[in-house]
Amino acid sequence: MSDRCWIAILDDDERRLAAMVDRLSDRFPAFDALTARSAESFLKLLDSMPEETLLAISLDHDLEPVDGNVDPGTGRDVSRSLAERAAVCPVIIHSTNQLAALAMEDDLNQAGWDVVRILPYDDLAWIDECWFPTIRKRLVDAGQTSSQPPGVPQSF
Repeated sequence: MSDRCWIAILDDDERRLAAMVDRLSDRFPAFDALTARSAESFLKLLDSMPEETLLAISLDHDLEPVDGNVDPGTGRDVSRSLAERAAVCPVIIHSTNQLAALAMEDDLNQAGWDVVRILPYDDLAWIDECWFPTIRKRLVDAGQTSSQPPGVPQSF
């Protein structure tokens, strides 16, 4: 994998993932967008990357099996694991499951992570209208701190 800075996205919906990755690659081509469709593969992805190059995380909660026999876990599995790690970047929770999203947010807030929740709506419209502006703001805010990750420009 790349030594470039990256944004990690957990979601089981290929259309959502494609729209998110497309938006990020269009606006932030210097960053890698890495995706996973199960909690286990997402955590393996996190473990494989240097944490100082992680710019943002975006998590869905309810995950459908990619292959009918494999339990993909949930975003809560990931939030619990992240809560045991040092907070290194902003986390966006993008889930229609409000109760689970609140639990994920609580896990991460208690551990000191910068967290925001987004409620998906209107098919994929929320990605351009809400998700991307939120992730952009978090990246800009992170780029203006003295502890910014390598490669984050001061302005976008």
